[in-house]
Amino acid sequence: KDIDLSALKDKIAKQEKFQNHTEQTLLEMFSNTRLKDLEKIQKIALEQGDFYKDFSHFQALKPLNGPFKMISNFLENRRLLKDNQVLFKFLHLGVDLIPSKDLSLAFDPSVKRVFKGELDFYGNSLINCYGLGLCVFLAHLKDDESVGSSGLKLGSGLHLGMLLQGVFVRPNEWLNEQWIKTNIITPIEQAKRLLMKG
Repeated sequence: KDIDLSALKDKIAKQEKFQNHTEQTLLEMFSNTRLKDLEKIQKIALEQGDFYKDFSHFQALKPLNGPFKMISNFLENRRLLKDNQVLFKFLHLGVDLIPSKDLSLAFDPSVKRVFKGELDFYGNSLINCYGLGLCVFLAHLKDDESVGSSGLKLGSGLHLGMLLQGVFVRPNEWLNEQWIKTNIITPIEQAKRLLMKG
């Protein structure tokens, strides 16, 4: 997916903290602040998400209150362009979701929120952890309750990242109830039965 630098500059100039940035400083931010944000996200997830929790009742993630459409893929190639010249390339470490109508986020009350704040690249963000090293990263939010377009983002939509033991993993499976049942719930139940026999 290609991102035009001048379009990005025009879009984010509406955000107060980016108003005085030139295309050069935006390019530097793209390369530097993204890496800094990713390191912070991974550190928080690794340090805060590794607690015991019984996963036998874990359900597929429901990040939004209403239906949504997935418009990007995990590890999708992204390029920042100016006049069709590639200035910067990176891999997308999550998926982007566009809500149908309801922009509000859905929250599981049993989830532990370990971060709520603003990141330079990702804007208003949340990190919620489910235990056993599984954490969800939500970015480009309007506030801590709804989808927006904060940070260095062209359109509105929810960036959803999944981390397991501090490593970004493909989020798609964690949104799929059948995958959860087959790969999480069933193995846990089988292991519990074996332990009870022993």
